[in-house]
Amino acid sequence: MSEYNMNQETSMMKTIDPTVLQPMMRSALIKYARQGDLDAVRDLLDGGVDPDTRLVEHPCRTLLQEAARTGRAALAELLVKNGASIAFKDEDGFNALYHAYNSGHGGLAERLVSTQMRRK
Repeated sequence: MSEYNMNQETSMMKTIDPTVLQPMMRSALIKYARQGDLDAVRDLLDGGVDPDTRLVEHPCRTLLQEAARTGRAALAELLVKNGASIAFKDEDGFNALYHAYNSGHGGLAERLVSTQMRRK
């Protein structure tokens, strides 16, 4: 891309309404989290995307709850280190710790509590 086009693109990004951009960024976060691309997830979180982003499918789990349910420890710990809450509940009333323990990932649940405590 030429320098002119890069400057023009950067200029256009500055004029985009953040309320329009945020849903796209949350969608990207969900996509990369599902793919296991931790570098992309980290970049989006560093860019200010909400670490407590929820999936749209019922029961609207947060990414942390889904990571805890499926035992994806690296993703779960990255989300907590970037501010995701272990206490948030899905539409069924369950939090990330419940999902981890219920799915046989008790060690992950304990690490999430420890990680969140160190963050404070």
